[in-house]
Amino acid sequence: MHSSILQRNGRAPLIVLAAMLACSSAETTDRPAASTARLCTTPADSIVGLATVRFMKHITPKPHRYLVPAGTDSALPTGAYWALQTTGATLNLFPRDTAQQRKVKETLGAKGALLMLLVNYHGQRTLPDGRRALDFSGHYIGGEADGKVVPRTPIVFSCHAEGERFMVEGAPPA
Repeated sequence: MHSSILQRNGRAPLIVLAAMLACSSAETTDRPAASTARLCTTPADSIVGLATVRFMKHITPKPHRYLVPAGTDSALPTGAYWALQTTGATLNLFPRDTAQQRKVKETLGAKGALLMLLVNYHGQRTLPDGRRALDFSGHYIGGEADGKVVPRTPIVFSCHAEGERFMVEGAPPA
């Protein structure tokens, strides 16, 4: 008896499934268009590191040493810190205390001869079109560019197009 029910009703689920597919594939004007956004495959912590590398490639002149602010709201996240270590330049912490800052400048800057860049991270934000902007800036200390400021620079990450891309773009700062 159980098998005769399956034989008699066995095609019913297939008919219901076909009807659902036919209804769902029909064009209707009351339904929003399907999203064209792709899922990003780059992990969020990797985006920060890769954007930091892109920022370092963007700046000129290239420093001998990178200085990372310690204990401030501009301190670099771990991914950005790691990215600076891969550039080949020496990486040092830059203290908050101005007296200690003078010591660091004298000691690390070879009495002003070496070019150092204090790298600041200002966070990330989502742009209206769904891309992410990661904001960096910098301040040169010592060497031929002493006192030169690297303005706040957004590094824009997008996975909307084919392949994931970083761009230095004129996105307005937050």
